Amino acid sequence: MKERKDLLNRGVNAPILWKLFGAVFVLTLIVSPTGAEPPQSNRAAALYAPYPRFSYEVRRARPADGVFELHVRTDGTVSEVVVLRSTGHKVADMEAGATFVKWRFKPGSVKSVRIPLSFRRG
Repeated sequence: MKERKDLLNRGVNAPILWKLFGAVFVLTLIVSPTGAEPPQSNRAAALYAPYPRFSYEVRRARPADGVFELHVRTDGTVSEVVVLRSTGHKVADMEAGATFVKWRFKPGSVKSVRIPLSFRRG
């Protein structure tokens, strides 16, 4: 929890919550700015960020928490999605990665984004 408070003190956005088929999924954007000054709003850096749509198989399995890192090109498109900590479910990792590669950011605003992904019953 201390790590979470440290992140919030550095201006990182609070979790974005949503419900999908009775399960609550939590995404937190941790944006690493390219310049010395952080952007005024980390949310403004993400222009298009669709939520992952997980298959019935994944929702039923209730995978563990995972962490993904998005490498962002200067034009704001995602060049690569790296699984830093797997959810323990190969299909969940693939479905999340397939969604994260579609994300778009304000050009030149970030180089990488870390996304913790938690599966919790709602």
